Amino acid sequence: VCSVLLTEYDEQAHIESEREIALREGEKIGREIEKIVIIRKKYIKHISSKEVANMLELPIEYVQQVMSILSENPDVGDSEIAEMLTK
Repeated sequence: VCSVLLTEYDEQAHIESEREIALREGEKIGREIEKIVIIRKKYIKHISSKEVANMLELPIEYVQQVMSILSENPDVGDSEIAEMLTK
């Protein structure tokens, strides 16, 4: 005699749940990349971190962190910076 599972595993619902989680994570990284692209443009124009933070209504610490990464390694990509900041 086989035991009966008390809960039924719904593979489709599990796949959909994982898909939604991945989509939200992708959207979050996408928003980070958008901010970093703008900060990079302002950094290239030598606009101060304080001014950039005020313009974009972002925390000064965040802008300073991005600008610090850019100054240490200007060749790092925007998506790489986003990954560094979201870990």
